[in-house]
Amino acid sequence: MSFTLKQLRYFLAAAEAGQVSAAATAVNVSQSAVTLALRDLEAALGVKLFERRPTGLELTREGRAFMNCALAIQDQVARAMHCVARVEDPLTGTLRIGVTDTLSSYFLFPRLAQFRREHPGLEIRLKEALRPELEAGLLGGEIDAALLITARIEHRDRLETRIFHRSVRRLWAAAGHPLTERPRISLADLAEHDLVMLRSDESEHHARSMWGQFGLEPKVVFESASIEAVRNMVAHGMAIAVLSDALFRSWTVDGLRVVRRSLVEQLPTLDFGVAWHRDRPPGPALLAFAELFGRAEGEPEAGADGG
Repeated sequence: MSFTLKQLRYFLAAAEAGQVSAAATAVNVSQSAVTLALRDLEAALGVKLFERRPTGLELTREGRAFMNCALAIQDQVARAMHCVARVEDPLTGTLRIGVTDTLSSYFLFPRLAQFRREHPGLEIRLKEALRPELEAGLLGGEIDAALLITARIEHRDRLETRIFHRSVRRLWAAAGHPLTERPRISLADLAEHDLVMLRSDESEHHARSMWGQFGLEPKVVFESASIEAVRNMVAHGMAIAVLSDALFRSWTVDGLRVVRRSLVEQLPTLDFGVAWHRDRPPGPALLAFAELFGRAEGEPEAGADGG
């Protein structure tokens, strides 16, 4: 039995994304390359790692067990590469980073762990705050960079912003919800159903703006700052949601399943970016940090569904 690190990387991308197409975008290869790698990996291991469903990929029991091992291997490889490639890293000093709660929950720490391995001489100071406070911190010089949702940035004339991820919005519903059986679903269809709205990190402002663009008013029955509360309410069939793929997870903490479906409308994406003060030239440390988060992950695939 043998497998390659490339197969391992493609497997982890597919396990995270739940779709071959999204995994291919994440690792910047063709869908056929990911499909072939997964097939060869399963053959090498002699087990089935995924269930292939119309809605996407779902890890088998063996797949979930292998994912834990794969993550450990990935971490050891990163450590090994660091030992030979970063013996004398020139970057030292302190980098002050602000982050909103959505970014800290879904984007910050995997990349930050990599960044710290690559630049052990840098001290990273973190501050979680709302977007207005982060903008004030950038303008006042209290922080060097901020990770935030870009849609409502106020001081665009004074801040440099680089978008690193555009996340598609879709319908979230309980498995078996009548809406999920329709071949085509419109935003107007959703307006007839009870909806739960996330209000973390100005999400409610983004959501109401989106509905307003289509001249619709959602039937909001509950608002919560907790993504897990929203996911649980959806999974129990008590409401639907329209949320970003970046926040999506197929299962609740108590084992209930949530599915997502694309809508016929091309909804505005939820864009995540890194920002810094335009009038303060970034030093080498900030440039390295911005480069880590500034690698575009590709345009979203509006037609892809996943469960």
